[in-house]
Amino acid sequence: GAKAATVYVGAVHPDPFEMKEWVPKRPRSLQGIAEAVVPPENTFDVELTREGINNILWDPTTPLTTVSYGEVHEWTLTRSKTHPFHIHLYHVLIVQPGGCGEQHEEGEFYDSVSGNEYEECKVRFKASDVGQRCVLHCHVLNHEDNGAMGWVDVVGANMPRNDVVSPQYSCPVTPRW
Repeated sequence: GAKAATVYVGAVHPDPFEMKEWVPKRPRSLQGIAEAVVPPENTFDVELTREGINNILWDPTTPLTTVSYGEVHEWTLTRSKTHPFHIHLYHVLIVQPGGCGEQHEEGEFYDSVSGNEYEECKVRFKASDVGQRCVLHCHVLNHEDNGAMGWVDVVGANMPRNDVVSPQYSCPVTPRW
């Protein structure tokens, strides 16, 4: 095996070195989000409730909004403590000064956000790598199942597409309940 470290006990290392702050290498889809200028058309307010998203119940035929592929978007979340926000396809960057709640730090990426109850939480993401239908929902299963779920339509040029139509699924066993 390769040598990982040398530990000196009771002695000073003859050639000390300075620890530097770790800066992760992020994929292109997660770069430039904090510095981006977000146009007004790329902003969206999301209020999660037990009754839906922005008072709209799940509708498989109608998106909540349209999102431009390849661009940075800034969303303002409210009520995410009781109704944790979860989005598929993209990680969100917390850009709310001071962070959101006790567990979501400003400048960090998450796929689910549970912030303060009545305070806003601003997040950003870049619609890249994949597009088309992007689902978002309350991460409390009972709320999601009762309609606190929606989708946005990601559209744009040069976007990878998935035009495969899956066959209708049929459960081979009848449930006992």
